[in-house]
Amino acid sequence: MKSKNQLFRTRCNEISKIAFRYFTAKEQANALGLNEEDEIDTFNPFNNYIEHVLKAFRSLSPLHQHIINNEFFLENYPKWWESLYSRASFYRYKNEAMKNFLEAFNHELSDN
Repeated sequence: MKSKNQLFRTRCNEISKIAFRYFTAKEQANALGLNEEDEIDTFNPFNNYIEHVLKAFRSLSPLHQHIINNEFFLENYPKWWESLYSRASFYRYKNEAMKNFLEAFNHELSDN
């Protein structure tokens, strides 16, 4: 059984990979001339992956969306959370957000 720290790091790594694949899929879709206003083509693997990520993200609470977005998708301001949360609260919220995001993402993949 993994320790809490190992589980936390594993979740961070998994979501980092999802975010990397998300941005790669967006680049590939853009290279094909697709944009966000286009109707989602379910046969296009790039749009399909993007939609899975977005559905998982939309299923989160606003607090968890904020954390996942800032920690994994924006990444432009390290320690952005320090003026908002105590260290303990932030890591508790982040762990909850990661758990919920991964559950939603994996559920979304298993449905298709």
